[in-house]
Amino acid sequence: MPTRRLSHLRPSPRPPLRNSRRSVQPTPAESGDARSLISRFRKWLAVAIAVAVVLYVAGSVWAGFEAVGDALANFSWIYFVIALLLTVFGNYFLRLVKWHWLMLRLGVRISFADNALIFIAGLAMVISPFKAGELLKPYLVRERTGVPMATTIPALIAERLTDGLAALMLAAIGVSHYASDSSIYVFGTIGVSLAGVAVLMNERLSLWILGLIGRVPAAKGIAGKLLEMYRATRICLAPWPLLATTAISLVAWFAECWGYQ
Repeated sequence: MPTRRLSHLRPSPRPPLRNSRRSVQPTPAESGDARSLISRFRKWLAVAIAVAVVLYVAGSVWAGFEAVGDALANFSWIYFVIALLLTVFGNYFLRLVKWHWLMLRLGVRISFADNALIFIAGLAMVISPFKAGELLKPYLVRERTGVPMATTIPALIAERLTDGLAALMLAAIGVSHYASDSSIYVFGTIGVSLAGVAVLMNERLSLWILGLIGRVPAAKGIAGKLLEMYRATRICLAPWPLLATTAISLVAWFAECWGYQ
């Protein structure tokens, strides 16, 4: 493929990123997007709390407050503690380790403590449609370190992808055991996901696709950002990081499944 066709996709040289808020100054448009993201975060958090309260009250009314009280009094709370520990330390902590490792792979200099706070903030956005609100994490990383969101969004994509692959693997085990006739659908989904990763790993094919996108007039303005995101995605989804993060996700989600069995 001629190099000249992709010349408009080559990123311009820039100084190395520094762990400082002053290293990258957000544009007015980015600041507006950030304010919108924070506004959505508050909205979905309020919705989550309201839904939880409504469901609790509705369940209590339907079952009867006395029955709910008796159930809580007779409940074996040790199982709740075990499920909580497996969820917090078996699932959330391992996923935090994965998120932090991906940040280090991308060269983002941020402390584990700061990243933990950012990760916890992102958990509040899981109720947003398609978990799109988790873009709060790359935004907060940018605010803390100055690293552009185009560099860190691929870490979020890799995080969600490996979580999805782990969930499909666990589902494949369950379906193969209890409904072997339907296992083809789960394994087919896993195959399609891995095929998509293979396309991303094929640099020549991916750059050709990006070249086609860059020729679309409406997409010319974001061609450079797309290339930057692609480069970061290749770092996160290289064979070794992909295997390691998928293994972490597999253990993390198995721990939660075990806790709530």
